Amino acid sequence: DRDVGRLGDNLSYADNFVRSAILMGHEYAAEASLVLNVWMYAAHQLWKGLETCQKMVEADNPGQFNLGTAGMDEFIALWIGTGSNPGSPNGDSLYAMTEDAYNEFGGVFEESETNSELKSLYQQASSLLSIPGICTKAEQPESPRMLYSISTQMLSKMQIPLIQQLILSILNKDVRKTQVLAMAVVPQAAQCRPSAYKRLKDYLLLTENPRFDKTKIILRDLQDIYNCFGLTCDDIGEPPLKLTKNVDMPDCYASNPRSALAQYFPSTDVASVARVDLDILQMRILSSMGSFRYAQMWYDYGRNSPVQQRSENDSFSYYSLADLAVASSRKNGDPWFSDFVLYHNDNNYADKMMRNVLQGRNNKWNSVEQRTAVIAETSAFMVVQMHLWAQINDAVNQCKGMQSEGEYDLTHPWDEVAALIIGSLEGTMEGGSADLEDGQLTWSLASRRAFQFQSINSDGYANINSRLEDLLYAGKGEIDAMECTALERTAYQIQVLTNS
Repeated sequence: DRDVGRLGDNLSYADNFVRSAILMGHEYAAEASLVLNVWMYAAHQLWKGLETCQKMVEADNPGQFNLGTAGMDEFIALWIGTGSNPGSPNGDSLYAMTEDAYNEFGGVFEESETNSELKSLYQQASSLLSIPGICTKAEQPESPRMLYSISTQMLSKMQIPLIQQLILSILNKDVRKTQVLAMAVVPQAAQCRPSAYKRLKDYLLLTENPRFDKTKIILRDLQDIYNCFGLTCDDIGEPPLKLTKNVDMPDCYASNPRSALAQYFPSTDVASVARVDLDILQMRILSSMGSFRYAQMWYDYGRNSPVQQRSENDSFSYYSLADLAVASSRKNGDPWFSDFVLYHNDNNYADKMMRNVLQGRNNKWNSVEQRTAVIAETSAFMVVQMHLWAQINDAVNQCKGMQSEGEYDLTHPWDEVAALIIGSLEGTMEGGSADLEDGQLTWSLASRRAFQFQSINSDGYANINSRLEDLLYAGKGEIDAMECTALERTAYQIQVLTNS
């Protein structure tokens, strides 16, 4: 799926699918054209506009680029079309398809939240783009990040009707419609938990007919990808009872702030902190496909970890790996931080390495494979790892009554530590995911090495992770009981284990 050499063989997947449907006289040809061609071209307009804005900010002569409306007008025209009426499911547009899905899922408002929010985000983008000097280095250097924030929210909302319609087609056991919608949704799940993606592909795309006998597993895996699409269970909603009364429906836990991390149960919402591993996974995928410009956008602006908002008036943005790589709080990671600075003779050593490799300025690593490996491993084990050690020390300092210098201020400090060790992709089960491709952080590294070095416990997972789990719970109890001396010992043991 990520072989650069094979990309050219698949560029016409939608065209081939639709043409085949037309030639065979299938009634789903029009819907296939809508969800495969029109939907993807609308998404393309958002990315194309964002890329132009980024190029303008980087250029000495931004006037050489034609920003236009950064693809926003083209997007809204493709989404709504010419024959749509407000709140109506009648018509052949993406807007109408969204209203149809909304009504099937029991919507109660005159217009679906998805369409209302897309129009609101379009207005936000239009206001941003009307600012003089937008997307120029001299006047508005933060323009790409602001536009990126709006565009990625729009892209998340665009997924809702596709997923809803896919769920309906599965519950209706509609073979042809399921095949069409699976073709629209499942390839995008490659950016999510690898194990869930592989099952969805096996059950919906790589079989002659969808595996409706695996409906509960398919629906569970669809729920699993909500997070990496920036969605929650409430965003998708519940399908009609008439379709589910005879189906063993899985409970939905997507974006549950108390979801376990490999059986560590946080007491505060650290889902956003844990999802830094999705940024790393997606940068790995983008880099492996030679798309280093977009990998750098993920690095600079983040993608999966929304910044905690104190009120609805706070602007939407993401925590980014680039921000973590230069954060002043890294000095709390001593003694390791000082050792790295001394070795590299640069306070921002990890950021410098990332940018050199992303921009192709490092002569040591020239191939796509080499650059991909360095980007992913540096993100996980230099950027996030140092951030983890700093957060551990910050938790101890908070216990002692010192002022926090961490990046997060609305969560339990020890929950943050667990989230940065385990990540979101390990799932909820004890020991983490059985698929070694899932995790991206220290927990996953320990799992991979445990199989190589045969250091696995009786429950089938890494001895180091078993010890880490015990220490995480011990530290949680110690910090809640304000046993700061004991917490300091626990913190040191975790730092040593995560450095081994």
